[in-house]
Amino acid sequence: MDHPESVQPDMSAEETRELARLATAGVVVMIMFAIVGFAFVLGAGDAASGIGAAVNVAAAIALFQGRRQVLKGHGGQASILLVAVVLLGVLVLAPIPPPVPALGAAPVLAVCFALSFLHGRRLAVALIAALIVSVVTAIMVELTPASPDLPPELAAAIRVGSMAAVTALVGLFLYRHRQRLELAVTRARASAEALSDSEARYRTVVEDVREVIFRIDGHGRWSLLNRAWEELTGYHVVESLGKPILDFVHADDRENHADLIQPVAAGVMNEYRHELRIAGADGQTIWVEVRARPLHDGAGLSVGMSGTLTDITARRALEERLLVQAFHDDLTGLANRALFKNRLEHALTRRAPAHGLVGLLYIDVDRFKTVNDSLGHTAGDALLEAIAARLRAVLRPEDTIARLGGDEFAILVEDIRLPDEMLALAERVLAAFNTPFALLGRQMTIRSSIGVVVAAVGDRSADDLLRDADVAMYRAKVGGRGSYALFEPSMQAEVAARMELESDLREAVAQELLTLAYQPIVTLPGGDFVAVEALARWQHPVRGDVPPLVFIPCAEDSGLIVALGRWVLRRACHDVADLRRAIASASDLRLSVNVSPRQLSDADFVTDVLSAVRDAGLPTGALDLEVTESVVLDCGEEGIERLRILRAAGVGVALDDFGTGFSSLGNLRTLPIDQLKVDRTFVSEMLTGGVESAVVEAVVRLGAALGVSVVAEGIEDRAVADRLAELGCPLGQGFLFGRPQAVAHLRELFLRPLGHRPPLAA
Repeated sequence: MDHPESVQPDMSAEETRELARLATAGVVVMIMFAIVGFAFVLGAGDAASGIGAAVNVAAAIALFQGRRQVLKGHGGQASILLVAVVLLGVLVLAPIPPPVPALGAAPVLAVCFALSFLHGRRLAVALIAALIVSVVTAIMVELTPASPDLPPELAAAIRVGSMAAVTALVGLFLYRHRQRLELAVTRARASAEALSDSEARYRTVVEDVREVIFRIDGHGRWSLLNRAWEELTGYHVVESLGKPILDFVHADDRENHADLIQPVAAGVMNEYRHELRIAGADGQTIWVEVRARPLHDGAGLSVGMSGTLTDITARRALEERLLVQAFHDDLTGLANRALFKNRLEHALTRRAPAHGLVGLLYIDVDRFKTVNDSLGHTAGDALLEAIAARLRAVLRPEDTIARLGGDEFAILVEDIRLPDEMLALAERVLAAFNTPFALLGRQMTIRSSIGVVVAAVGDRSADDLLRDADVAMYRAKVGGRGSYALFEPSMQAEVAARMELESDLREAVAQELLTLAYQPIVTLPGGDFVAVEALARWQHPVRGDVPPLVFIPCAEDSGLIVALGRWVLRRACHDVADLRRAIASASDLRLSVNVSPRQLSDADFVTDVLSAVRDAGLPTGALDLEVTESVVLDCGEEGIERLRILRAAGVGVALDDFGTGFSSLGNLRTLPIDQLKVDRTFVSEMLTGGVESAVVEAVVRLGAALGVSVVAEGIEDRAVADRLAELGCPLGQGFLFGRPQAVAHLRELFLRPLGHRPPLAA
């Protein structure tokens, strides 16, 4: 016999069930004949009929057992039982008087016929013929009177022989096909076992897969879920089955729930994808990707959907983070330039109320680079975060604030009616900067410059507004830090000229096209030259003489002041050192050089100063660095520490424009100074008898008390010089003693006595 797995089964599970149903019918028929037989016994008292009825009961029991073996897949045992029924029915019933043999043989042979019909057409034909012969023979035997010439024993033998022949014929066919029957049943059992194993493996795969495998019916209810559903959502599979998927979808996504069911109703055949949120059992939101295909019945009608749910929560979180990073500033959390420009474009193109205006503030933090360079990037970042927090506090929730980059911020305000509303907002922003910022344990006052622009909806583009706001901000910065300016069309030409000036200045600094002029500092009242102050001058090839009040602020704003200051320091040290060596009366001449807070914030400033005096051959004690009081605010402790290092090396420190700052007296305890320079605004008005005279007198006394020298700036009148001498001011500077002049003219000044020194041309 071939192995069942190597032969294609010819008996399906449906055929096995049909055989069982036929066997059941045979049992019923035999029980009916048994009832008939018992009726004969009760009616005629015929013992033979009783025996026939009992035999039918036995055959029914045998057929029932055969049915059980068929359903269990035991084909061989079933065949033996069925053949035994045939033999039992024929051999036992043959000697019994009529009509019992016919009653017993007919149902037995009918079952055999049904059995054989399932296993081959030729076998069925043969058994039908055998059945006909058997029935005819039984009738002939039963109806033909026994021949008186034949002994009873011979007649019985003939009946037995005829029935035995029929039985043998049936048994022969059954025996020949018993093996095939057993193989068919065995194959059916093997097929059922294989199907069971396949289903088990399939269920194992389904249960072990990490994705949720689901099936929903046409009404949107779960009809199948694997264990991954419990791991993903926390809901038990048993509790979830039969419930609408809407019960598990996030409330914000339920309006789109029809998108998941619509393909079923519409009969869509293709796979589709859909992303939605599921509310987990613990209240957490879970993002899933639904991939599904509609299910169809035999008629092609949609009956549901099946597919998978994939957890994409981590991916969506990453996408949201990337989206935030793409449109928000990492440091402050504010909108970035891209998002701000998008909202600005939307505000300018949307349908606005009548007379609706859009306002824009462009904010630049004054001297931020100085803070960043002197205190470090950590302090700079902390300052930007604090500024962002203060700006949020002065805005409405619907206003948009953004960090455009570096130290530049912008504010978008929609639906304003008058430009004055934006000016009022600009004043509130400036006021927000009044309170000092706490940075690394220090209190620092920071200012801002603001450009204001207002436009009607649909009147300008976003790029135009940003450009104009930048222009207005630049104008505010030039006009005085810590202020705002409302954009005017004339500003564009002004800013364009300023940018051109910056470009020319950058080239002049790079090629060292600037020159130096020196203004004497003399003793009072004698008028002896003791020092000179180096002042930068720029002779533009087209513009002519560009005043320091024009190009110095430009250098400050553009950052060129560091390179310019470095050049001034080195050039001045060489010029004064040459004078000291060439003229005996100038051997003790000192040099004063102005230093910008931007220079002092530079990490290489100390090295630049010491290398400049060393390379020129100028003693460190012959150099004074002039700083303003803003160095305390702009440079912080790092800048002050650099001054301390240089002072310890012998370099003098002078506090320029003293008396103009709001914290002058406090700065005297902080800065390592050797000299106070009284601002010209007090000196020029001191003879009027006003407060200026009192201020100058107080500064002179303060310098004497502190043991530092005092220089009065802006002396243009002899009476002023005499009054300063009376007050005890030791040094003076101004046009009375000499205008700023090139180094070539200083020799003549030192060679002439004070009374013969004429005023020098500018």
